[in-house]
Amino acid sequence: MDTFQYVQQLKKNMENNRSKVAFIGVAGGSASGKTSITTIIKQYFSDTKSVSVVTIDDFYRDKSDELVARFNGRINWDDPYMIDDQLLLQCLNTLAARKSYVIKKYDYTVSRHTDEEFEVKPADIIIVEGIFAFYWQHIRELQKLRIFVDCSGESRLMRRIIRDVKERGRTVESVIEQYARFVKPSFDKFIQPQIKQAHLVLPWENMDQNTNLAAVELLVNYISVLAEQSGSRPVTPKKE
Repeated sequence: MDTFQYVQQLKKNMENNRSKVAFIGVAGGSASGKTSITTIIKQYFSDTKSVSVVTIDDFYRDKSDELVARFNGRINWDDPYMIDDQLLLQCLNTLAARKSYVIKKYDYTVSRHTDEEFEVKPADIIIVEGIFAFYWQHIRELQKLRIFVDCSGESRLMRRIIRDVKERGRTVESVIEQYARFVKPSFDKFIQPQIKQAHLVLPWENMDQNTNLAAVELLVNYISVLAEQSGSRPVTPKKE
């Protein structure tokens, strides 16, 4: 490869890179701070990169008699089976092709999707956020960066009570009962093991302040590099 061919290859790689999407997985326990991390990433790149978010919760299966029977009378919403991972994969592949994807809104009060729809637009950075963000291998393989948000069980329970009572019409008693019966066992079995697949583990205990600013700075800097990263670099021409 001569110098001219080398330059042309570099140019081609740069052009190809403009259409590439950087998928970022953000996983962690329920109410661990995943949404806070996602918001920080979006705000940081708001002036330089387009960012869209795909929330795992939007891909819950609708409640049905079949599902109730499968879980012996009471559905465990913290079991990965409750997520339609094939529909999630379809969404991500569509976004990877730089096309918009339409999702039906999920109503937690009735445990099913509504007729209301919203659009996820293609972007330079796609954040896949949820408790099972990189649980499945076929989803995990799309992600250039995987972040696990680490938070103690006590802090997560406190945040979950506040969120579910305020936003989902739950009682404190029902939230605590569900946490003990389903959430904690599912965290230990399905969610915590994902930490082994993470490139970065972010401690996130404080509810009101950014408690790990140095890690956040490293995070956004690395994502910035990913968003700019070109394809495979051509072999440097040998000097004659």
